[in-house]
Amino acid sequence: MATLDPEPPNEPTHPDDAVGQSTNNVLSASAGTAVQVGTLHGGLNFHSPPPELLTGRAALLAEAADRLADAVRSQWRREEARRQVREPVALPVRWRSAANALTDARGALPDVAAGGLGDVARVFRELRFGRLVVLGAPGSGKTVLALRVVLELLGSRADTDPVPVVFSLGSWDPTVIELEDWLVDRLTLDHTGLDAVGPDGKSLAAALVETGRVLPVLDGFDEIAVGLHRDALKGLTTAAVPLVLTSRTEQYEAAASKAWPLSCAAAIELVALTPEDLVGHVPPGGAAAWTPVLDELRAQPRTRAAAVLAEALSTPLMVTLAHTAYGAPPGRDPAELLDPSQFPTPEAIEAHLLADYTLAVYRRPTPGGHRKRWEPERAEHWLGYLARHLTELRTPDLHWWHLGETLGRRSGTAAIVLVSGLLIGLVAVVVETVVRVALPSDDFVLGPSELMALSVFGLLLGILAGSVFGIVNWAAGRFLPAALEPSRVRVRIPPVAGADHAKIAPRLWLGLVVGLVFGVVFAVVRKIPVAPVDGQGWIAGLVRLGVVDTIVYGPLFALGGGIAAALTAWLETPLDPKAAVSPVALLVRSRSNAVFRVLVVVPVFGLVIGAGSGLTCWLAAVALDGTGIFVQWSVTYAIMIGIVAGLGGGIGYVVSATAWGQWLVLARVWLPLTGRMPWAVVAFLRDAHRLGVLRQSGAAYQFRHARLQEHLARTYREARQR
Repeated sequence: MATLDPEPPNEPTHPDDAVGQSTNNVLSASAGTAVQVGTLHGGLNFHSPPPELLTGRAALLAEAADRLADAVRSQWRREEARRQVREPVALPVRWRSAANALTDARGALPDVAAGGLGDVARVFRELRFGRLVVLGAPGSGKTVLALRVVLELLGSRADTDPVPVVFSLGSWDPTVIELEDWLVDRLTLDHTGLDAVGPDGKSLAAALVETGRVLPVLDGFDEIAVGLHRDALKGLTTAAVPLVLTSRTEQYEAAASKAWPLSCAAAIELVALTPEDLVGHVPPGGAAAWTPVLDELRAQPRTRAAAVLAEALSTPLMVTLAHTAYGAPPGRDPAELLDPSQFPTPEAIEAHLLADYTLAVYRRPTPGGHRKRWEPERAEHWLGYLARHLTELRTPDLHWWHLGETLGRRSGTAAIVLVSGLLIGLVAVVVETVVRVALPSDDFVLGPSELMALSVFGLLLGILAGSVFGIVNWAAGRFLPAALEPSRVRVRIPPVAGADHAKIAPRLWLGLVVGLVFGVVFAVVRKIPVAPVDGQGWIAGLVRLGVVDTIVYGPLFALGGGIAAALTAWLETPLDPKAAVSPVALLVRSRSNAVFRVLVVVPVFGLVIGAGSGLTCWLAAVALDGTGIFVQWSVTYAIMIGIVAGLGGGIGYVVSATAWGQWLVLARVWLPLTGRMPWAVVAFLRDAHRLGVLRQSGAAYQFRHARLQEHLARTYREARQR
């Protein structure tokens, strides 16, 4: 990269508190005098050594940057191949210098006014401040261009170069979180191992961002929530870091008119496709159908219908949709797009292609002639629900652990109460029935009255325990939302070096509180069927027996819960930074951790309650010796209670306080039951990704284009209103 001018202009470019001058100074300093400035805004310097001395911390960050570069390169190569960006018949993506009103004069392009897809990375390296804005119409190829920049920069990356990372900007709220902090959060979520804490107490993600080892490629400025574009533009300016930003021209121009263009940034605008560009991009086997259409588009003078179609097919997105819609099923003739009575405007053609795309994709014959698993109309309905879900969340990122949020907090909590209560009650009845059958004794008979008592016990325990864990779920969502995010750790026996032991104390207290509440509920419910004893009334008998059991089992359940929670925290280990990150991989890891925690809770509860109740009863028997009061206790009874409590507590915890548990209840059970999603949700999402309807970005899926998401969401709403 060229050496930056250490003496920027003295006049502030922007009227609001001279923020433009400040940004100019920081960017110049960060690139020209990187050793003297703080590390918060490390400059984009492709050929200079990093500002840190070669210490252990620098080596750690260099290794983390290299692993991040490998992960980013692997992910986007796969996505580029899926989108056929570099195929011989790929559509050209050309650009020109944007209007002066959209460019900061200090960041002008270096003696170049136009270029193609392969030129952007070279031009970016020559920019004075390393800040580039890519503008264009919807579907014009902005994301593809950003992807190519990332891969070309990674292809020639030196050890000290920053790692270009794509971030979907639509989920950023600049009024809530600053850009650098948001980048750290996204890196931690999308790339394993970067949440590990270094010697300085900061996460690797934070250290990489603060030392300028990450080059943000911010895709989708236009997808930021309406009303926040001006704040976002100001936040990007004051962040004063090298970056690449993509946006629809209209939204960026509107934001710039209310504030200013991005400080110290060059801007380019993508050029519309011409009919000549389409000639070499005909779908396989479609030449006979498309040749007459292309001939009419290239004819001079054009007819009105040809001019309308040429304008509609001026972006790669619409060309791809047209080829898909008129490639399946066979026999559809693209010449109908030239019918002015059906399609009088470019907007009418675009709406038609968007409406046909999803159905056409799912009607395509599969290799080998296998029948599609998903009915096209049902698939479109489910995708519409997902699109509406993302629209309501105001984000392009489809995370599996957020799928149930469109049910609303109350409905979601009610589902947690119902499912956890049903499971816990069923477990209690099954375990006690099996024990009574397997170990018959005077204390464990199984007659009609005992079966009735067990049923009542299971019902009441399920209702109360489900309510307890429903409250836990609500509190976690309200006060500890991080608890409902997917696992970013492994759980191993024995634990390995690098475990975060700071989590043990808070987990211990949480386990104590939840265990105590669950123990009180268990003790009281267990005595309800036998409360009226010795001629006493029901309430008096319940108080007499319930209080005694509460005094015994409340502390024991609390101790068991605390030990189990602390033990699982102790066994947690940071993920291997080389581990692949994808929505499915994250889901599988979260499921494995949840199951492992249940397997830890059950034996811990069994041992704590068995040994603890035995010790308590022995002490009570010694204290009451000679009083005529006998204390009854058996090992079988203690083990039975331990299994019921362990399974019940483990199930309740997983369902109410983990991301995978919420996914299981809401996305895998509740949404399919109500017809909003298919039963095989994971298979459906993977298939949509394979077919190109969805794309992958780190740990999230996204619709292949914002316009497709908008169309599907609108179609779903209209269908619901009929």
